[in-house]
Amino acid sequence: MMIIVARDSRSVNFTLESNPSFIQPLIKRFEQIAEEWGVDNAGRVVIVLRELLCNAIGHGNRNQQSLLVHCRIERTPEGPFWIVVQDEGNGFDFKGLDMSLPEDPRSINKRGYILIRKLCRHLEFNASGNRVSVLVDAVDREEDV
Repeated sequence: MMIIVARDSRSVNFTLESNPSFIQPLIKRFEQIAEEWGVDNAGRVVIVLRELLCNAIGHGNRNQQSLLVHCRIERTPEGPFWIVVQDEGNGFDFKGLDMSLPEDPRSINKRGYILIRKLCRHLEFNASGNRVSVLVDAVDREEDV
C-alpha cells in the first residue's frame, strides 16, 4: 500500500504509510481535487497539510512504515477547509507545546505548529495528542493581510 484515496463531492480521505516520500504525491492529488472543487489557489491548505503530515509521520509514527496516517479534508459550505490528521503513535502532551519562535529564526526545528497556528482559524488536538483538527482558509483572508 502507498496511498489510499476515497472521496465524495465535498471531502477526501487519505490513508498512507508513514513514509515521507508519500507526502508530495498526496499533496499533488489534493491540489487536483481542490481544482476540481473550483478552488483556484489552495496554498494555505497545502502548507498546513504538509506540516501536519510531516509531524504525523516523523513525530507521531516515528517513521515506522508499519504505522498509518489517516487524513480527512472537507470543504465547508462557507469555503474554509477542515483538515483532520491522525497517526497511530502514542500521541504527545500538546498542552506543553512550546509555540514560541526558536532563538535562531533560520532554524527549521520547532516551526511546524507555530506556522500551523498562524495560518489556521482553529486548531485542536484530541485528548491523547495523536489527532489534530484545523480549520483553514484556502487563501489569505483580508484581515490576515
